Amino acid sequence: ADLEDVDRQKLLLLALAHDIGKGVTRHSIFFKVAKVIFPISNSAHCLAGAKLLRRLKAEKWLIRMVLRHHCQSPTNPLLKRFQEVDDRL
Repeated sequence: ADLEDVDRQKLLLLALAHDIGKGVTRHSIFFKVAKVIFPISNSAHCLAGAKLLRRLKAEKWLIRMVLRHHCQSPTNPLLKRFQEVDDRL
């Protein structure tokens, strides 16, 4: 389905910013190996990214989307669409 220009721009910004928190959260090699074997959540980077974007005075919708980009059942249709693409990469 076609997207409106505003939604396309939002998806682009989300794609660029969604993992920005990974730059400030570091995990040990043990954690990285365990994550492959066990279903361990890696939501620390979501919170770190949202905090960083808040300090940078990013728009609230982007902060919320970055915070929730790994949630299991997104209610926001744009976030759901983003997850479908992000999970394939």
